[in-house]
Amino acid sequence: MNASQLSAAKRKQNIIDQSVNPFGENYPTDLKSPKITRNIASYKEGDHKHHRAILEVYEPLFTGLSKQDQLVMVEELQSRGVLPGNNPLGITAMSAEDHLGEGRLHQTLRKKGLEILSNQERATGKFIADSGQTMSGGNQFFDKIRNSSLEQRLQALPDFIEYIQGGLDDEIRNLGYKVPSREAQAAIYRKEVDFENDKLRYAEQIKNLDRMVKEETKRRGVRPSKLNTNEYAGELLDTLLKSVISAGRV
Repeated sequence: MNASQLSAAKRKQNIIDQSVNPFGENYPTDLKSPKITRNIASYKEGDHKHHRAILEVYEPLFTGLSKQDQLVMVEELQSRGVLPGNNPLGITAMSAEDHLGEGRLHQTLRKKGLEILSNQERATGKFIADSGQTMSGGNQFFDKIRNSSLEQRLQALPDFIEYIQGGLDDEIRNLGYKVPSREAQAAIYRKEVDFENDKLRYAEQIKNLDRMVKEETKRRGVRPSKLNTNEYAGELLDTLLKSVISAGRV
């Protein structure tokens, strides 16, 4: 496998690891999927799709975790207003020039050290600062994250998000693109959590109502065939709902 193939394989794995959806089917791994494209704000044909939570930047937080722990990491990130992987709400549509052009987004991020590629001087430890000091390699720092426990990674998230994601977002804004606040993105997560809790609560109520219908039917001694009549079913359901509401169970 040559360097280009290895890079593509790593990126594909990053997408898989980070595109977990806590609330349903995982996000598509193909960035061209209509499920992604149609949900990216202001996207138009020809635009590039930029992951605001850059895959390579967040890779150390996911590498080495089990699938269950990767889910925990995604939930924690989303609760803090960071939408990783191929979540379309975490992707910004921008021109190809702004995305990859000379002196534009990714070049600026790499120059400032906000995005460090594994083969760059900043990563290997050969980087010389303006002061003349040799800087320790980013790869050493990333390896520490990759070899740490889930709990240790979660403890590092507040600073990681504040200083690294904050810098990434600022550079996107500097190009004139809108970036939702982390508070707004965290609110999306909380809304989804509330919706899932409501579904569980209503499912339990429906289950209880079904049990009550069977018990009431048995008590009345009604033949099963009579349950198919709309008049009887409607009358029985109405009676049971009133009893549930009056008891404060809905």
